[in-house]
Amino acid sequence: MSDKCQPFFMPFVQALPYFCAKILFMMKQTLLFSLLFLTPLMTKAQTQAETSLGEATVSATRKKALPNGWKFYPTTTQKDASTNGYDLLSKMRFPGIRVDEFAHTISAKGKDGTVIVQINGASATMEDLLALDPKTVQHIDFIDRPGVRYGVGTTFVIDVRIKKPTAGYAIGLDAKQGANVRTNNYTAFGKRFFGHSELGLTYNFAHNDYRHTIDCESTTYHLTDGTQRIVTRNDMAMRNRKFNNSLQLRYALADTTAYTFQATFSTGFNRTPADFKEWQTQVDNNIPLSSSSAFSNRSFSPSFSLFFYRLWPKEHRLTTNLSLSHIDTEMHSSRTENSTYIYNVTGRSYALYADVTYEKRWEKHRLEAGLRQSFDYSHNRYAGNTEGTTPIHNAQSYAFAEWNATWRRWDLSLGIEGSRESYRQNKHRYCYWAFRPKGTLTYRPSDAMTLSYSVESSQYHSRVAFTSDARIRVNSMEWLVGNPDLRPNRLVEQSLSASISLPRFAGQLSANFRHHSHPNMALYLRTPQDEFIYMQTNQQSIDMFYITHYLNYTLLHDRLSLITHGGIYRCFNRGDAYRHHYTSADIATSLDAYIGKWTFTVAAGTGFRFLEGETKNAMANYSLLQCSYRWGNCTLGVRWNYPFLSSVKSNESFVLNQHLQRHHVQRDADTGNSLVFKFTWHINRGRQSKIDTSKAKEHKAQTNILGN
Repeated sequence: MSDKCQPFFMPFVQALPYFCAKILFMMKQTLLFSLLFLTPLMTKAQTQAETSLGEATVSATRKKALPNGWKFYPTTTQKDASTNGYDLLSKMRFPGIRVDEFAHTISAKGKDGTVIVQINGASATMEDLLALDPKTVQHIDFIDRPGVRYGVGTTFVIDVRIKKPTAGYAIGLDAKQGANVRTNNYTAFGKRFFGHSELGLTYNFAHNDYRHTIDCESTTYHLTDGTQRIVTRNDMAMRNRKFNNSLQLRYALADTTAYTFQATFSTGFNRTPADFKEWQTQVDNNIPLSSSSAFSNRSFSPSFSLFFYRLWPKEHRLTTNLSLSHIDTEMHSSRTENSTYIYNVTGRSYALYADVTYEKRWEKHRLEAGLRQSFDYSHNRYAGNTEGTTPIHNAQSYAFAEWNATWRRWDLSLGIEGSRESYRQNKHRYCYWAFRPKGTLTYRPSDAMTLSYSVESSQYHSRVAFTSDARIRVNSMEWLVGNPDLRPNRLVEQSLSASISLPRFAGQLSANFRHHSHPNMALYLRTPQDEFIYMQTNQQSIDMFYITHYLNYTLLHDRLSLITHGGIYRCFNRGDAYRHHYTSADIATSLDAYIGKWTFTVAAGTGFRFLEGETKNAMANYSLLQCSYRWGNCTLGVRWNYPFLSSVKSNESFVLNQHLQRHHVQRDADTGNSLVFKFTWHINRGRQSKIDTSKAKEHKAQTNILGN
């Protein structure tokens, strides 16, 4: 790609005819498929009269179909059995989503990309979800076909709509403590409501101290003289200890019929005092030698954000965001294997983000348009055996427009996004234009059935740390090297899904195809001195075809439900010097029971398996038993992870390169057969108001340090 940017309109003009023809052709295929395959099911699935409005109500299942997803209504039983936002979302069992209320994580199962979680349209942090009162939730918008306004890489959007009090207060404590595993997480929060104002303070402390995660590795190196060297590395002892502290202070002023203003200050202080690992290294069956590594890290990350939302008559809406963030990092790393290798990193990064979004709604149409601008600067200094300074300047300008229309039982969404990104690091610099069209067509044969097709083309950006020009030693044979000349690559993704929702049964079947053109892929190099270098370069293509399913069956109304989801995945990796193909499958199931004040959950599943570049990876299977009991404003729960398994194979991977082959197994005796207790205490006093609407931007959390 040339260092000089093309004119802004050229990529749009060149690509627009192709994508318009592509979308029209696929719309035709979708219509034929729906008529031929789903016509016999339309009459059977029809549960109530048809409607020409933008939403088709399925009242028996407490669910509404939206143009880009579903609107879920939690039951009273689910809200009463939940203690915070994570707990409630885990009980909703959204298709393709994995919510871990004990680990406080929400991720897309079996997919790359992110899950955006919002509360009344505002980006929600971990502290926000822990302080959420489930009884205030009215409904949850689950967007499984997000438009271009959410940015590249967003797979799902979950928007929790709540009633906000106009007077009173809310205080609470959420505590998690391991019984036979060294982990804990404590969160305390307080909120004060007075008139249109809200003032809130949240503090979170987490500590993990793992001592029984063991790695076993066997690597075959093919040397330049034609011989082989087999090196095994088996852990003998380890310790991984982390302290995380976060504080969030927020003030909000809102009139839900006109405006919302929100100011948030947050800061985090994370520290890894002294991780270490000891292992035995054996080369070509010779006498094993002792090796070790040590790592320490600390970071300080304050941020400040402002948000303003304005609603005018006739559904004119304007949203603005401004955020500033800073990350201060210090890291020390050493490794001894034959010889000692030590380096230190001092990093500073700054980020500025601003956006403005306009939205206009009619009865059957909606128009959204917006502008965004961001600036990132990081300065990482490497000292010790690795010497160097990597100042990285990055700026992005972004514009988008999206139109949504509803006609009878058809919903159509067409969006286009254009962005200009510039990058500068030492002598390396470039800028480029990115063009992202997206179209989604949805048809509802009945109020209980939905058929949807979407296609989009976007440019995928490499993780920024891999564009560093630093060179890090991994062990006595291998090095990790960044590549500042990495360029964005084109990603085209198509998805076809069919879903049905009946009073006691809900299901979804989807087929997806993803094509990466010239992506950054793994490259292993061997030098004449028998140094094996890992880096990434733009190579030919990565394709992935997968079919996923989701089933939710209610055995006893509002008391017992069975959920299962899984998929079949086919991966194609075409590098400049290799071809790798791989097929995998996974399945997971869970059973939830609500008996009075008791809640019981049994869940198990296989881990996700994939092949990317020249690395084949198999994640761990999982199983758990969980129960909780409500007593007034308190809830006591316990989770039993991996019952009767003292040691869990948490990960297994293979490197399939021509110069080296590696088999790596990681076993975790910390989480195997572990018990974790949870205690929550919430008090909420106040009057409720109408729902407000807002949207906020999360602050930057990337240090750009190679190897971190």
